[in-house]
Amino acid sequence: MASPAEDKIQTSVELSVIHFVDRAIESERKLTTSERERIRESLTDKLKCLEEKFAENFISIEAARKTAFATIDEQKKKDDTEYQRRLGELNHEKERIAAAQGLAVSRDLFEARNKEVDIWKTGVDKTLANQAGRTATWIIVGWLFFAVAGIAFHFWK
Repeated sequence: MASPAEDKIQTSVELSVIHFVDRAIESERKLTTSERERIRESLTDKLKCLEEKFAENFISIEAARKTAFATIDEQKKKDDTEYQRRLGELNHEKERIAAAQGLAVSRDLFEARNKEVDIWKTGVDKTLANQAGRTATWIIVGWLFFAVAGIAFHFWK
């Protein structure tokens, strides 16, 4: 066991250590408080600077946004005008196509009419061939008649 003198030395050492630690903590606390104040001031200055930059950027971004929306609105109006013009042209084109189709004949009617024309042509060709044959026959008969008559007159005298 420890003697009372050793206890007194140990107690006084412990008290001196405690006082030292208390002073170190107090100086650390003061240092921490002053450091905290310095950091707070620094951060406050930086925050003000950032707020100013944000305000400037916000104003420029807002102006750019308004300009962009104005440009978009302008382009939309131009596009609407162009679409209306094209739609008008398409409507007129539709009317023109309908008129052109009104003048056209359906394929079935065209083919039926062509068959009729082909039949008629065939009939005309046959008739012309018959007439040409008859005419040739009459010409030959007439030539023979005049030849025989010429020969007969020649010998009859």
